[in-house]
Amino acid sequence: MIVFPMRWIIPAALLVCAQCGLVAQTHRPQSTKSTYISPDEKFRFDYPDSVVQCKRDPNQPDWWMPAESCEAYTPVCSDVTCNSKSTVACTAYATNDKKGTNFEAAAFSVNEPKGANTQNKCRSVAEDFRTVPIRTETINGVKFSVTQTDGVGAGQGMAGLVYSTFHKGKCYELDIRMASKSDGYSDMPLKPFDFEKAHRALITALDSFRFLK
Repeated sequence: MIVFPMRWIIPAALLVCAQCGLVAQTHRPQSTKSTYISPDEKFRFDYPDSVVQCKRDPNQPDWWMPAESCEAYTPVCSDVTCNSKSTVACTAYATNDKKGTNFEAAAFSVNEPKGANTQNKCRSVAEDFRTVPIRTETINGVKFSVTQTDGVGAGQGMAGLVYSTFHKGKCYELDIRMASKSDGYSDMPLKPFDFEKAHRALITALDSFRFLK
């Protein structure tokens, strides 16, 4: 079993080596090297050396580069519905030691869901996907509705957290998504990946998120 000492654990239905759970403990600080500021200068967040900025392929808008870090069978650079059309920023855990493991990809993204033009609609975006009751968490003075999500299919798994808030007339959804694969997806048995490393890096980005306007 993979045990994360901070906010969450990957559900067993999704990752062949883990069990489900959600925890809230002290976060571990990580040194950061880069800051992302949105094109409209409305928000920013920092990310550590172990994370790369994902960018859309100009020839395939739904494809994110570098693909080895930003792409998976189930999208990680996307909102909770697996749609990346509303994704305005994405950063992914960059690893060179995932070969032969059950790790596919993990990312932190910022989404602006279309049509969620009220506080209630914004809060309910993830309702159909939640696996535990919605709770509230404050990040840098802003309250977010938090939902744990998961899903499975074709030997693939996805686990994530969705942070939603309605800020100055717009819905913002912050997502941490982790994609995995099972032994049935590989010709050889897969080794369990240390998902805690990816988790710590993505939590650093989440915890540094702040609105500038």
